[in-house]
Amino acid sequence: MDDGRFWGMLLMFRLLHLHHDDGVQLQPASGMTGPVRMRRRKIGRCRSFLPMMPCHLNRTASSSDCVMKTAKLPKSNITKQERDALKELRKDKNVLILPADKGKATVLMDRTDYEEKVSVMLADMKTYEKLPTDPTQKYKRKLVAILTRLMKDSKITEEQKNYLYPTAENVPRMYCTPKINKPGYPLRPIVDYTGSIGYNTSRALADLLAPLVGKSVHHMKNSKHLAEEMSTILIEEDDMFLSHDVVSLFTNTPISETLDIIRRRLQEDRDLKNRTNLQVDGILELLSFIVTTTYFSFRGNIYSHG
Repeated sequence: MDDGRFWGMLLMFRLLHLHHDDGVQLQPASGMTGPVRMRRRKIGRCRSFLPMMPCHLNRTASSSDCVMKTAKLPKSNITKQERDALKELRKDKNVLILPADKGKATVLMDRTDYEEKVSVMLADMKTYEKLPTDPTQKYKRKLVAILTRLMKDSKITEEQKNYLYPTAENVPRMYCTPKINKPGYPLRPIVDYTGSIGYNTSRALADLLAPLVGKSVHHMKNSKHLAEEMSTILIEEDDMFLSHDVVSLFTNTPISETLDIIRRRLQEDRDLKNRTNLQVDGILELLSFIVTTTYFSFRGNIYSHG
C-alpha cells in the first residue's frame, strides 16, 4: 500500500471519529482483496467547541443565528499532507468508505468486490424479487385507505392521521456494511427507510411496541448482560457450550407467526390502553402493512423481499 493511500485512510478515520493520532490503530487486511479495517481505542469524546452563550435563548431561529455568530472554528488537527491524501482518496472511485457492521470501525473496501457480493446476495430468488415497476403509489393508496378508515371509526384522530399520512415518497435505499469479524467479509444489507411512505407509521409502531421488549425470560439486552448471566452458571467437565449464529435473521423471520406472537403480547398488555386508543386489530393491520411492503432500490433497480 502506497503512502498516499495510507495517509488517506488515516485521515478519513480521524475525520469520522474526531480523535487524535494517539487513538488510531490500523489493521490492514490481506492486500486489497478484503476490506482495510481501522479501529480506535476508547478515548473520551471531544468536548464541544461552542462557547458559553452570554444570554438565555429559546430554541428558535434567532438562537441558532446567535450560536453561529459566536462560535469559533477549532484549530485544524490535520496536516497539509493528510488533506492532500484525503482529496486523492475521494477521487478514487475504485474504493468505498463504509462503516463496519460492528465494532465502530471504518472500512475501505474495493468497489468491485462490494458490487459482486451485493449482486450474489440479490440473486437469491428465495429471498429477493426484482420488481418490474415502482410500487410506491400502490402502497401509498393502500396505507391512506387504512388510515382513512381508522379515523372514520374514531380509532385515530385527524391529527394522528395527518402525522402518519405519507407525504414523502422516497423509495427506500439499500446499502451494505461488511462483517469484518467473519471469514470472507460478508455483507449485511441495511434499508434506509427515511422519507418513505411508511416511515412515520413505522416510527409510531416502534414506540407503541417498545414497552413489550425485554419481558421475555429469554431476553438479553446486550453482550454485557450475557456475560453477567453466564458468570453465575457453573459448567461441569462433561457440559458443552454451544453458540448458534442465525444467518439473515430479518429475511428468514416468519411474518405470520411473528404477527401472531405480537397480537398475543398486545392482548396481554394491560397498559396498552394508556398508550393508544387503537385496538389490537388496528395495530396489527398497520404492522402487517409495514412488514409486507418492504422494498428497496439498489443501483437503479427495485427489489422486494420474496
